[in-house]
Amino acid sequence: LLKAFFDHSPLLMGVVSLRDETLKLLAANAATARFHGDIGGVPAIQNRDLTELLPGPEHLALVMEKYQQASRENRAISFEYEQNRQGVPHSLRVLIAPIDRADVDAQRFCYLAEDITDRKIAEQRIREQAEMLNEAHDAIYVCDQEHRIEYWNRGAERIYGWSADEILGQKPIEILT
Repeated sequence: LLKAFFDHSPLLMGVVSLRDETLKLLAANAATARFHGDIGGVPAIQNRDLTELLPGPEHLALVMEKYQQASRENRAISFEYEQNRQGVPHSLRVLIAPIDRADVDAQRFCYLAEDITDRKIAEQRIREQAEMLNEAHDAIYVCDQEHRIEYWNRGAERIYGWSADEILGQKPIEILT
């Protein structure tokens, strides 16, 4: 059951070893092979040095630093970074964790990575839309389910005289009546 989860997960998963400043991919699932665009599938990417899979030295340096940190602190490390995949930028959220094995000569880690590109694009669109609302001359505010103000644009600041910092978290009925 666990092998089926590993093999068929949409998340990039695998095991990496760290020895003498070299990161080697020992095991990977199909999602990892697809992400790296390897048409040979999992066998084509296993037992390869990560320098062959990562797009450049800056990515290798970042990833190496995170694996070394996980090893040094003996704990899981989570981070996000961007990587081009077949010429298209992708955002990844990565979790790496040391695997405690005394019988091997290299430190081993498991990794789990999720392509969060779509989420990052959506967040950017929301920021752009919020900026457009800020440019409106009309007063615009948004309340949460408890009727507390969670967004107050510059038009509302100009018309009512309160800054967003002063008004956020308050109920409109208490201040606008």
